[in-house]
Amino acid sequence: MPAKIPSITIHPLHQNPISKYYYSWHHNPKLMCTSHQNSDLDMNAKEPDNNIKVGGEKFSSPIVPEEVDRLSVTEEATEWEEVIGSIDEKLELIRARISEKLNDIQKTGRSRAEGRRRVAEKVGAASASHIELERELEEACEVEDLERAEMVSEKLAAAEAAKERLLSALRDAEAGCDAVEARMLEVLESQIAAEEEDVSLLEQFAKGNAGSDVSLSNYSGMVLLTANVTSKCEMV
Repeated sequence: MPAKIPSITIHPLHQNPISKYYYSWHHNPKLMCTSHQNSDLDMNAKEPDNNIKVGGEKFSSPIVPEEVDRLSVTEEATEWEEVIGSIDEKLELIRARISEKLNDIQKTGRSRAEGRRRVAEKVGAASASHIELERELEEACEVEDLERAEMVSEKLAAAEAAKERLLSALRDAEAGCDAVEARMLEVLESQIAAEEEDVSLLEQFAKGNAGSDVSLSNYSGMVLLTANVTSKCEMV
């Protein structure tokens, strides 16, 4: 009699995933509880809210701290550009005033130089006339022409007086030209000082922007430096 082959019955719980899930829980409930808890944690987990509120309003597009810092830096840089621009405008005005004064002084200098040249020409002519009268007086004395000698002597005295007046005018003209040159030198020094002050202010504000003692809070004190340059310009 042939041996009897045992029959194998497939449990209905093994035929689909749900049945497998139930079967696994039935044979190892602890493992399935852990898996179920992890699934619940995943379902209950919330995505992090990166949105922030600004002025009581919630922005759908989040602004991260780096962007806030970037905005602050941009605003501060804009303020510094306005400050530096204001200084540049003030110093540009100073330079314009200095340039205007320099042009006026140059015109005055040219006028006085022309006056000195004319006076010097008159002095030269008076000197030549004086020399000629001296020669005539000497000739009159040689021929013992007393009447002519007396007349030439009177002309010579008048020529000497005119020559002295012209020499005095020439000294005044030279002094005036020297004064103009001195004023022009002062104006040029003021212009150089304004340029140096411009560089100094910008350097100090650059240091202040980098974190030194100079900042927007004491900007009014720094502007006094430009006022000093302005006062020097007006005194010239």
